[in-house]
Amino acid sequence: MEELVMRLEKSLYPFLWLLHIDIAGDMPTTLPEGFKERTKDHGVIVKWVPQVKFLSHPSIGWFLGHCGWNSHLERMSLGVPMLGWPYYAGQFLDCRFYKDVWNIGIDLEGMDVDENLVIKREEIEKGVMRLMEGAQVEEL
Repeated sequence: MEELVMRLEKSLYPFLWLLHIDIAGDMPTTLPEGFKERTKDHGVIVKWVPQVKFLSHPSIGWFLGHCGWNSHLERMSLGVPMLGWPYYAGQFLDCRFYKDVWNIGIDLEGMDVDENLVIKREEIEKGVMRLMEGAQVEEL
């Protein structure tokens, strides 16, 4: 999460982030001190958003998600490219399908990781920048 936060702050690209309870630890997800203030001109953080309404908004260029099947179907039906970051279980298979079979997104799998197996911030930035710079779905 720290790596993602740093990339969002550095990029200055506008973002809407749904941030809620950490599923694995059942703990509130926290942000670095001052992050909301430093990104207030280009970022909005919410606890809940009607996903279909959000995904169908014309300003949405892509979606970063854990590759859960429901959001996968919603995103796919609305034609929104995805940067997949699977978390556990079937999400890895779902991610592989949209990337390698349906060719409608990219993922962070196979990216360079640090000694703790955390995806390096440069790799996150590469994926985000590819989508922000307008990679076409058929190019992914």
